[in-house]
Amino acid sequence: MKKNYSFYLSLLGIPVFAILFLSFGAGQNAFYVSGSPSDIAENSPGDCTFCHTGNPVITDSPTITLTVPSDYDLNTTYNITVASGSGASRQGFQMSAEDGSGNKVGDFRDDGTNSQVFDLGRGEAITHTGSGAFNQPWSFEWTSPASDVGPVTFYVALNESNIDFNSTGDQIHLKQSSATLSVDTAIFENLKVYPNPSQDMVTIDLPSQLEGNTNITVYDFLGKQILSKELNTISNTVDVSAWQSGVYLMQLTNEKAAITKRFVKQ
Repeated sequence: MKKNYSFYLSLLGIPVFAILFLSFGAGQNAFYVSGSPSDIAENSPGDCTFCHTGNPVITDSPTITLTVPSDYDLNTTYNITVASGSGASRQGFQMSAEDGSGNKVGDFRDDGTNSQVFDLGRGEAITHTGSGAFNQPWSFEWTSPASDVGPVTFYVALNESNIDFNSTGDQIHLKQSSATLSVDTAIFENLKVYPNPSQDMVTIDLPSQLEGNTNITVYDFLGKQILSKELNTISNTVDVSAWQSGVYLMQLTNEKAAITKRFVKQ
């Protein structure tokens, strides 16, 4: 019986085509390839070049525009944007945020359409989706760490595809930008306001270096000032029993810095 080799070859080609289709559709989320020195993919530099080859990598590329914070407050959410000046119709990216030891820090939140977050066990990174490959710029959120991890560097790798459905001829661009903990947050890092919420008394524990020269001003939810006093000790109490239930802003100021805390009166 004559064998139909072309039929069998076509069957074998289906999974190969599927792999290529998936590879060129969504972002790379099987490896960290944001361009960080700590990223390694398939024993190659983690900058997308283990898949996309043919052109020298462009570092500090003017093609990429990053919108990231220059300094950050603890446990605060920031809007991040990765934009490309390339006219290529299909492009992709991956971004990570790292401390000075190469640890992934903070939490990304994707837009649910054009970007996707993944975690390979060493912290989060974010990349494009299949539809996102045709829809740059990419906008998403990053929430900073809850404790001081020192300077944070945002790394991003961009693949400018030539859409030939193979791994050669694409152009890889790299960019990075650093953020430091804001001065105000660093000085007030060990500040404690508790219990929060509270019905009667609130304790304010100041960092030891701020004892005796810090003022507190409290505003209600209408912006009306209801309290202003100097905090003279490390541990201070404020009687809130007569306040109406609601949200208040406690502004603490010092000759070195200022910070605002949200407080809830039950």
